Amino acid sequence: MILIMFLCALLGVSIYVGAAITLVILSLVIIGAIITLIIGLILYSKIEKKIIAKIICIIALIAIIVPAAFIPTLVNILF
Repeated sequence: MILIMFLCALLGVSIYVGAAITLVILSLVIIGAIITLIIGLILYSKIEKKIIAKIICIIALIAIIVPAAFIPTLVNILF
């Protein structure tokens, strides 16, 4: 998030554009993590080695929670 804002500042682009770009990227990351979580849950019901599916689900949950923590900050910058 900070890197994108820094690059926008170097290019002379408004901070609002940087916040909007970051918000879109974080949304895509969350969507990908949700898809990964669904795949992990499907694998959990299909395969016999459930530990692999549990690890996939835990990583997907972390990938959902961490970017979601930045979204309120970006919304405050935008509005």
